[in-house]
Amino acid sequence: MEKTIIVTGSNGGIGQAICTQLKSRGLTVIGVDIGTEATVTDIFYQADLSDHLQLLACLDHIEKKYADSLYGLVNNAGLYEALEFNTLSLFDYERIMAVNIRAPLFISQWFARVLKENHNKGVIVNIASISGENGSKDVAYGVSKGAIINLTKSLALALAPDIRVNTVSPGIINTSMAQKIPPERIKDYESRILNQQFGAPADIAQAVTFLLNEENRYVNNALLSVHGGLH
Repeated sequence: MEKTIIVTGSNGGIGQAICTQLKSRGLTVIGVDIGTEATVTDIFYQADLSDHLQLLACLDHIEKKYADSLYGLVNNAGLYEALEFNTLSLFDYERIMAVNIRAPLFISQWFARVLKENHNKGVIVNIASISGENGSKDVAYGVSKGAIINLTKSLALALAPDIRVNTVSPGIINTSMAQKIPPERIKDYESRILNQQFGAPADIAQAVTFLLNEENRYVNNALLSVHGGLH
């Protein structure tokens, strides 16, 4: 049976690596991104995940065409702006929360309903961050990623046994997002990584692929940290 995986944030560095890895395993990949052009996905939908109505319309289109083959959901899309806490605005806070936690929650709700209606089992993988485990000077980002870790725990309880839910928690990965990290924080991270180098998007893709693999059916409600030993 054909298996279809949805990957949000599919145009980003980690998103493209995940899509490429999944396609190499023979899976059909649906990408969702705020960008207007497809990159490495089989099917692509443009959507701003901070706009809830736009997100719902996108999901409705996917359901009409691919409901019977849906198997996996990778909540990868995220915003990191390196915002200073003392100047954080309500607008920025709400936008970060909308993309980083509200969208994954409601996409997961939709995904679970569609699978149940089609009598399918599946897997959700949420992309968190070391900031969700340890906190971040970008407070809104750290809070949102901590919420993603708890979302995984809560969804795993709510959706068992038909849908497994796990988290991948990246450290510092060489992407355009990492380039937003202030230089002084970069130096601090570099001094605390046991591997003595930043990770590559493929490192995260490998972890996501592992968790999506149905052969790993007993891995549930887990947090897989991929950070090179950042401490």
